[in-house]
Amino acid sequence: TARAYVKVPVTTEGTSGKYYFAVKRSAETLSEAISSGHFMVLDPWWNASWSRKRPIHINNTGNSNALTDYQVMINITYDSDMNTNFSDIRVVNETSGETVPYWIENKSDGSWCKLWFNASYIPASSWCNDTYYLYYGNPSASSASDGEATFLLFDDFESGFTGWSGHTGDFAQSSEQAYDGSYSLKKTGADGHDNAWIQKELSTQDVQIITRLWTSDTLNNRGSVHLALSTDADHSYRVDLDPGGYIIIGEADNDAHVDVLANSALSAISSDQWVKLTLTRLETSWTGKAYLADGTEIGSVSYTLDVTTGYAGYYLYDSGHYADQFIVRKYADPEPTAELGSEEQICPTPIITGNTTYNFGVNYTFTEGSGGLDTDSFNISWSNNTASGWQNGTTDLYFNHTTQPHGYVAIDIWAYNSTEGKLSESPASDNVTVPNNAPVITNTSDWEGDEGELVYLDFDYTDADGDTCTFSTNATKGSLNTTTGVFEWQTDETSQGTYIWWFKVEDGWGGEDTYIATITVNDLYQPTNMSILNESINLLLKEQKMTGLSFLLGILIIAALVFLLLGVLVSNSVLTLMGAVTSFIAMALPIPMMPDYPYFGIALTGVLFLFGIIGFIITFYQWLTSYREGRGYRKWERYFE
Repeated sequence: TARAYVKVPVTTEGTSGKYYFAVKRSAETLSEAISSGHFMVLDPWWNASWSRKRPIHINNTGNSNALTDYQVMINITYDSDMNTNFSDIRVVNETSGETVPYWIENKSDGSWCKLWFNASYIPASSWCNDTYYLYYGNPSASSASDGEATFLLFDDFESGFTGWSGHTGDFAQSSEQAYDGSYSLKKTGADGHDNAWIQKELSTQDVQIITRLWTSDTLNNRGSVHLALSTDADHSYRVDLDPGGYIIIGEADNDAHVDVLANSALSAISSDQWVKLTLTRLETSWTGKAYLADGTEIGSVSYTLDVTTGYAGYYLYDSGHYADQFIVRKYADPEPTAELGSEEQICPTPIITGNTTYNFGVNYTFTEGSGGLDTDSFNISWSNNTASGWQNGTTDLYFNHTTQPHGYVAIDIWAYNSTEGKLSESPASDNVTVPNNAPVITNTSDWEGDEGELVYLDFDYTDADGDTCTFSTNATKGSLNTTTGVFEWQTDETSQGTYIWWFKVEDGWGGEDTYIATITVNDLYQPTNMSILNESINLLLKEQKMTGLSFLLGILIIAALVFLLLGVLVSNSVLTLMGAVTSFIAMALPIPMMPDYPYFGIALTGVLFLFGIIGFIITFYQWLTSYREGRGYRKWERYFE
């Protein structure tokens, strides 16, 4: 931001001027700044979308009075930089920086136009050269012509018939005839003076009324415009086109014609055409004039009246009469005139064609704008999160700049024309934040182990931006340290199964990475590689560590002993049968037989009985131990739920 204090000499001569500011780097001399392209003239330009402007020179040297809110007319010759229909025309007050209301009265596309604009202030007895500018050179601009904003009163009846007083029931908007546009005003009531007038309030005294009247040989009266007294709305003075070949100034009161105050000869008017009629009042001097469509004056009449008026409007006698473009403007004599000065061009705003990001940086590309002055070089203002600066006088069409992770690079690119010493009115601007680099989860692994073991996973990450990341998971067991990435879970005898959980790392900038881990907990007591019989016994006892085979043999041997003892007590035949059974067992086992001893089976039975008792005791002890530890009981429950 620059702040300047300027001492301006004050005079009483009515002179005015426009002040320009120029800046340079303090470290350079004026010649060095000009040579390096660091000397800038701050010449304001209203809008960079308009490539051309010309000053409007207003000559008010003949008038000793300053004029305010005065409607000035200027003829504009078509320039090839203008739109052919003059839709890009704008009038700007460069002192205030605001657009000025204007209205195009008529035009010939690609040739000329007649334009009125509202000048807020014109100094007395002098030229006004640097206040108002005509801008053009914007192909996409649409017309801003606005008669209602430009004049004291304006109605072209395109938006209806509103805001009028008097015999409004005898008038209406009509599309049957139109001077410009699609609609005009039509008298729909009967012929006569008692329903002839409509009007609008007007407090300004020195004015000119301008309108268009449709003339036809079928009409008894060719129409008129009037000014009515401020104290008596139906008492008026009018300029009238009389079909007898006169232009007259007449008086009407109480809905009746009173008198003809002045008249003058009127040239012949061919039937069915639009005629321009004006009524000018300057102090006590009243003047009426008529013109054909081509601008030829066909009649003029004057009269002196010292009255105070408060209304302006139409006075139409005949039914079926048409009128269009009702205009009331301020009037001074002599009137100021206006002409265009030399054309000025803008240095067009550059166009940014793209941006490409890389790690912690942005590459901008751009080109010169179209229209106006040529661009000789570019001045680039840049800023990031921690610094800012300029790169002036570059002819490169790119700009690279590196910032910090998650940082931004903002640029303003100004075009510069060294011949005129002008910068573009506005810069091409852009602001890009470098993209985030997502973290990558590392040290990933799955886990497999037995019940009772500790599940331990230690995740890590890498992040190109140097962000501090956090971990998260959807695991329903164990705990995760969100800072270190360590996951721990102490399993027990109920934990067997396969678990699939995700583990995620996030950087807080929208970046993340995820690993899907598989955790398998084995059942430590699940029997493997056993015979069907041994599995059945173990399922029954619910203890993997029990020796099912030894327990079974113990039971069989005890049962055999009981059977043997019973057999001895009963009969020898039973004993013999027992001996055969035990002999068969001995044959099945790798124990040598003793055939010379008839009761070898009994001795073998005793030995097997001893082993059976030992196996049973060992098995029972193991089961009892596991039961006390809780494993056997819970295993039993788990298998038989």
